[in-house]
Amino acid sequence: MESLLQTEILAQYGNILETLFSLNDLNMSAPEGESYLQLFSRTSSAIDEIIHNHKNEGGNVLVFSHGVTIGNYLMQLAKMSSYLHHDNCSVSVIKYWNDEFYVDRIADTSFRDKYYLK
Repeated sequence: MESLLQTEILAQYGNILETLFSLNDLNMSAPEGESYLQLFSRTSSAIDEIIHNHKNEGGNVLVFSHGVTIGNYLMQLAKMSSYLHHDNCSVSVIKYWNDEFYVDRIADTSFRDKYYLK
């Protein structure tokens, strides 16, 4: 499905996007794609590696990613029952302390308000 327009996806696969985004089955995937659980596993492994590589340095680590990846990771980590849409340039903060994750902020855009001209 990669590189297909939404109209092409509808023509070839019907309402697969609606089905995928319903989150009724986190094991379901698009043709040649990965499921939400596979995406979480891949993302979690990458974040675990980042933690391992920087754990003893102290300070903060900034990770950028696609909104679906961030939303899926937070949904699984915080055990939320639904996916939260992330606006572009939103900030989510996860704190890691004593081998535990703590979700501090999800999809925060408040910092943008002070820069908008009214």
